Amino acid sequence: MDIFTQLLASSGIVTTVTALCAGSHLQHSQKKQQGRVMRVFWALGKILTLGFWAVVLVNQAAVLPIPFDRLIKLAGCLLLLTHVLELFLFNGSLRGRSHPWRDRLYILVFGIFHLQSFSRRQAEVSHA
Repeated sequence: MDIFTQLLASSGIVTTVTALCAGSHLQHSQKKQQGRVMRVFWALGKILTLGFWAVVLVNQAAVLPIPFDRLIKLAGCLLLLTHVLELFLFNGSLRGRSHPWRDRLYILVFGIFHLQSFSRRQAEVSHA
C-alpha cells in the first residue's frame, strides 16, 4: 500500500464512503420493500371494502337481527356519503384519465383505496 491509501484508510474516509454507498443501496432496497408493503395494504383495503359492500347487500336481501340491520344500513349510508364526497372533491383529477366514468364507479365502490392509484400512475407517466 502506498502512503496515500494508508492515510485514507487511517482517517476513515474510505470506510465512510463505503458506508454511504452501502447506505444508499440499503435505502433503495428499503423503499422497494416499503412500496411492496403499501401495495399489499391498499389491495387488502380494497378487498375489505368490497366485503363490506357485500355485507350491506346481504343486509338488504336478508333479515338480520334488529340492532345489526340498522347499524349496517347506517354504516353503509355513511360510507356511500363519504365516497360521494370524495368523488366531488377529486373530480378535477379525473380529467385527462383514459376512463373517467369507470374511475368514478371505482371511487364510489372503493373510495380512497382507488384514489391512491392516481398519483402513482401519474408519477410513472412522468418518468417515462
